[in-house]
Amino acid sequence: AVAAEWRLLATLEDGQTRTVRCCEWSPCGKLLAAVSFDATCVIWELQPSGGRAAGEMEWELAASVEGHEHEAKCVAWNRGGTLLATCSRDKSVWIWECLQDNDFECLSVLHGHEQDVKFVKFHPREDVLFSASYDDTLKVWQEEDDDWACVATLKGHTSTVWGLSIGSRDDGLVSCSDDGSLIIWKAANGEGNYEKWRIVSKLEGQHNKATVYSVDWSRESGAIASGGADDS
Repeated sequence: AVAAEWRLLATLEDGQTRTVRCCEWSPCGKLLAAVSFDATCVIWELQPSGGRAAGEMEWELAASVEGHEHEAKCVAWNRGGTLLATCSRDKSVWIWECLQDNDFECLSVLHGHEQDVKFVKFHPREDVLFSASYDDTLKVWQEEDDDWACVATLKGHTSTVWGLSIGSRDDGLVSCSDDGSLIIWKAANGEGNYEKWRIVSKLEGQHNKATVYSVDWSRESGAIASGGADDS
């Protein structure tokens, strides 16, 4: 069998001036959002192919949204590509609405975390936002009365929460932490109600008590993969 050959299609530069910490495709695949330690979120747009050769990609800097006071750490699109969330070392989460002509308007600035916010992720089917922080907690945010509010704070880790992933049944999530553990959470009242959560399981020792930086819950097999500072 011939191994797949990968080649560089484009290098997107000159949009940000410091480390690009995270990037994520919009659901339609035509926009790419990237957040940087320069506190900005830049949105790149894929241009029509025109007369270019097959496989070539041309991108245009469509928007640069600013508001964070310190390093931006993560970016996430909602399922419809109409909302964008960013989080930062300034302890805040911002929610932006994607309007016509790639105009982005800030809908809400979410305060609640007491420390650096490391990670944000939208629910795969609902406009529910999850965030993870240096303050050892996760928060669940939903729209209420034309604004966004924290509807639940998940406490179980004893150190920084680095990431999370939504379970295949949509009413559960798994989080990973500097405390070396994974915690599996379930919405206590079932899918669609995210105000109360319970811990289903706490997995400890698999990474030799080292920081677990990343976790992903397969929506196909139901298996959970984790990556840690123990090189595994």
